[in-house]
Amino acid sequence: MQRADVVQAGRAIDSSGGSTLPLLVEVSALREVTWDARHAVLSYRHPARVVILGSDAVDLVLTAFTVRSPMTIRFITDRDDAVRWLLQR
Repeated sequence: MQRADVVQAGRAIDSSGGSTLPLLVEVSALREVTWDARHAVLSYRHPARVVILGSDAVDLVLTAFTVRSPMTIRFITDRDDAVRWLLQR
């Protein structure tokens, strides 16, 4: 994942007008997160809950830096659990 990937995703969210909706980010086959991408993710502020849906321990390790994020964010491996968590009040 490169910084440009994060910027593109942020712009898509902003232009959709959905920035106040919960956000599910699915990662798959993620093998690297550059330092610039990490910084861009940590700089992004999403006002609603965010869940990172991954499939294995590699995804967890590569997205573990998000625990430092000021957003309400979780890593979950089951899609149904992820959706349930996003919809909690």
